[in-house]
Amino acid sequence: MKKSTIFLLAAAVVLAVVAFIATRKSGPEAPKKLDIAGYASESELEAEKKLGLMDARPTIKHPIDEVVIEKSDVTIRLVRDGEGEEAKWRLAAPVEAPAVKYQVEQLIELFKTKTTRMDARAIQEKDWPLFDFEAERRIGLTLKSKGAVWNGVDLVVGQVVKDGEPGGEESVKGTWVMVKGDAATAFLIADKDLRTPANKTVADLRDKKVFDFEADQVSRIEIADPSGGKVVLVGETVETPPAPDAGEDAKPTKSTTWTLSEPAGVKGDAGISALARNLANLRVNEFVPLAEAKDEAKQALAGATWKIAAKVGDKEVRLLVSEASKEPIWAQVEGRDELMTLASYAANNVRKGLDELKDKTIWDLDKDALSALKLKGDAGPIAIEKGEAGWRFVEPPVAFAADPGSFATSGAKLTAVRWAKPAELEAARAALATPEIQAEVRAGAASYALTISAVIADPAGGGAQNRWAVLGEVATAEPFLISDFVAKRFVTTVDALRNKKLLPQGKDAIASVSIQLAGQTEVATLERPSTGGELMLVAPPAGKVQNDEAVRTIASTLGVLEAKSFHDGATTEVTGLTPDKASKVVIKYQDGASATLWLSATSAGDGAVYALVDQGPLANVPVAVNEYQAKNVAKSLDELTKDAELPSE
Repeated sequence: MKKSTIFLLAAAVVLAVVAFIATRKSGPEAPKKLDIAGYASESELEAEKKLGLMDARPTIKHPIDEVVIEKSDVTIRLVRDGEGEEAKWRLAAPVEAPAVKYQVEQLIELFKTKTTRMDARAIQEKDWPLFDFEAERRIGLTLKSKGAVWNGVDLVVGQVVKDGEPGGEESVKGTWVMVKGDAATAFLIADKDLRTPANKTVADLRDKKVFDFEADQVSRIEIADPSGGKVVLVGETVETPPAPDAGEDAKPTKSTTWTLSEPAGVKGDAGISALARNLANLRVNEFVPLAEAKDEAKQALAGATWKIAAKVGDKEVRLLVSEASKEPIWAQVEGRDELMTLASYAANNVRKGLDELKDKTIWDLDKDALSALKLKGDAGPIAIEKGEAGWRFVEPPVAFAADPGSFATSGAKLTAVRWAKPAELEAARAALATPEIQAEVRAGAASYALTISAVIADPAGGGAQNRWAVLGEVATAEPFLISDFVAKRFVTTVDALRNKKLLPQGKDAIASVSIQLAGQTEVATLERPSTGGELMLVAPPAGKVQNDEAVRTIASTLGVLEAKSFHDGATTEVTGLTPDKASKVVIKYQDGASATLWLSATSAGDGAVYALVDQGPLANVPVAVNEYQAKNVAKSLDELTKDAELPSE
């Protein structure tokens, strides 16, 4: 081939290549990268891997302080206050309210580790439905730190891709996303489901707490009930700095003292300190936008309501709560364009008037100061008085020694369930006009006359068994509710008020005890050493040593032995209290006094056996004592000993 021909062919090829390059259509750009660095360090992630199943997961701090979620019908904005475990999230739009921390952190935690694409595709708008990018399905997700987009997380979240065997549990393969500002590329984020935690409603993200403050921030609470009655509580908070050795992370402690300032001169109940907590922690069943609220809800708040105002820092919040006793109980915070429903217990925790906030202590007496009692008996009043020789029966004038111990244990203090509400006064006094129980308690020179009605229907509509009561004159004194079981403290019998203590002195006064079981000649003797200490078994059999626990049980039982019931005049045939049928226990005291106790094996019913003592207020009166106590005392020599341990070689 001629050189000129070769040259022409080469030139033609070059021109063809240039023409192709110059005239070709522009094709799709190469797929872009999408890599988002995680906020956790490698060391934090490695430490987390080493944790056991039961180990607490440490909080890994992150810089994200704002989350914006955009949907077709709403834009949700969440803002963080504080750091780490102390951090709190709140809704800033579309409403101002506390947020559910774990719901927000669940989304943020997806970016703890690196986020990478496993696929990228060039797309057009017509392809959007294939990826859930159309307007009604797409979810905008933006994470921010200090006002700027964090690590480029300004995304449109689309479809979640799952993978798995038929019939098996599917796993997340990834999530299709677009970067805002680039609608021509779809990225498949590997192994992460961004859509589920981002696809929460405002109701899901909103904490059910009504208020976003703490109890120690409240300094004043005013409550007006539906009748117009008003109470005012004032709190004084004291902050105590941490101890010098408490560590650099230690925080001051706060304590608030609450007082009832209005009405003046009225002492508040111990429970008033809980009201600020109840208000700060008040939770709703449901928030309802005012525009969507039905007429019945609006009417409930237009009728009889409780009005609660609280000073929080330098601001004031006001709450309106319906008087309704059955759910739904409607409420509204002043200034909010929404209503809410409360559970009955939540509403009752803040609907508290003077009847619940006033001190409910009717009396609180030193039981040793009691000097006289008059209680209701089966056949009329039963009265006992304390004299120089001890307690005695006045009515009926029986010869037995008396003892108020059974009453004093529970009756020395009387506390009301609550005071009568203004609307209940008439019904309470009508019930008290024909009382079922009347009692009088005297402590020193002070006397307390108590009148108690029959059981009444529960004013709250529940099943509580309560009674009205009044201290003093029924016509003028303020009625209060007491529970039925408390009212029954003031109903008694002669036997219940009899002196029940069998032996005259306690266990520490015992010098010796001798035990002879029924029908046996063997006597076991316990003596207290002259140097003091516990009772000791005298002369245990050869090869035996004292069973310390059994000996201690005898002494402790004798010190507290009481009659369970009385059987005056019962014959020995009935009680089995004869030398051949009863065990004999002789107790000698360190002051020289002594007492002999007989314990029968004959059942007195109800887990008891008969007993008789020859000294004290119950001398020679057949009584019943608990069977297990009788067995604790009437022990054989064999039960009081155990084999001696052989010396080790």
